[in-house]
Amino acid sequence: MHTWKDSSVTVRPAVLADAGAIERITKQAFLSYQQSLPKGVDVPALNEDIDVVRRDIESKTVLVATQGETVMGSVRLYPVGENMMYFSRFGVSPDAQSGGIGAQIVTAAHYLSIGAGKDALVLHTCTRALALLKFYYANDFYVHDVHHDRGYARGTLVHELRENARVDTELLNQL
Repeated sequence: MHTWKDSSVTVRPAVLADAGAIERITKQAFLSYQQSLPKGVDVPALNEDIDVVRRDIESKTVLVATQGETVMGSVRLYPVGENMMYFSRFGVSPDAQSGGIGAQIVTAAHYLSIGAGKDALVLHTCTRALALLKFYYANDFYVHDVHHDRGYARGTLVHELRENARVDTELLNQL
């Protein structure tokens, strides 16, 4: 699999040795994300342990952004339907945010998804998480639709890899 390098940051496929750092960064990111949600809404990412991260490294495409040998961010990707790649468990270490690491992860996911023949990179996020929405908009995502069936305004965001990408909303709403 390809590795992306830009200045001091490298985005590469995760290896099992990265699992602890991925778990830590994911928990940090989703503790912050939880603040955008109404009280009592479950955040599954906060319930994961290192074994879940290891299984994902073995069964999904997991990318990490590193500076030197230190993992500073990660994302998990997997195909949904024939034409979409799901962008999941994205997080950047709090002390490295706003430094371009997240954008480099999105760029790597973009090219990897195109290489896999996908039409769109898709994700879900709380539409009240303003900082996240700003980040995603700055990286060419848009809100495709919003649902309230999980107790909050959960937006489906789309990053088109090809013009007029087909997005199966029904399939995405099952995730």
